[in-house]
Amino acid sequence: MWLVVAVALLLVGWGALVRRRVGLRVWRPLLRRVPDSALAAGLFAVGLQLAAMIAYGCAVALGLSLGDATGMSWPAPTVIGLAGLLQAPIVMMAMPDRGAGPYAEVRAMLEDAGATGAQGRAAAWAGGPAAFLAMGLIVGSLFAAFDV
Repeated sequence: MWLVVAVALLLVGWGALVRRRVGLRVWRPLLRRVPDSALAAGLFAVGLQLAAMIAYGCAVALGLSLGDATGMSWPAPTVIGLAGLLQAPIVMMAMPDRGAGPYAEVRAMLEDAGATGAQGRAAAWAGGPAAFLAMGLIVGSLFAAFDV
């Protein structure tokens, strides 16, 4: 159990550390393709979180299958941990933090990436709840990986 907590804290810390850099790199090209619409930006935010969750879920399935097929205990935590290093920044870039207002930092990051105020607000409010679901997926997969 302590190992699950330690890995979860490591992934959250990593995600928080690189979230702005990853967020800018992910959102700049996407915002160029999004019509100048808040609805489109919100749908892109949800789509980004869902696509990342699907990719992470595939990696979890692969890791668990490798562990079962080989009969060894290390493939599942290794694959899931490495996939978590990729998933955590995507999840954390949509998570609200600090007391500056709901999703204020997320909106500011999106506006720095080129979003309008309405697009930033829509993407932050749409992507945030999906990111909370993705965080649950990460934590749940860690329990499965470490047989807790």
